[in-house]
Amino acid sequence: TRKKAVARARQASSYLLREETSLSLADIGKLLGDRGHTTILRAHAKVSADINVNAELRREIAEIRGTLEQASTVAV
Repeated sequence: TRKKAVARARQASSYLLREETSLSLADIGKLLGDRGHTTILRAHAKVSADINVNAELRREIAEIRGTLEQASTVAV
């Protein structure tokens, strides 16, 4: 469903922001629709666990990371 897809995207965003930036949990929560820090912490834990068992999610996260890395080298 649409709701599930939005939640999954938000969880993946939470995970990547936590892994790739030095933003606090509260700051990430604010960026993602004023979510609480515990929501961000749970989302990170869920994606971290799911990456180990879900090849599609692992591929999607790697693809997003690659895109971000390319964008950061172009921006410099």
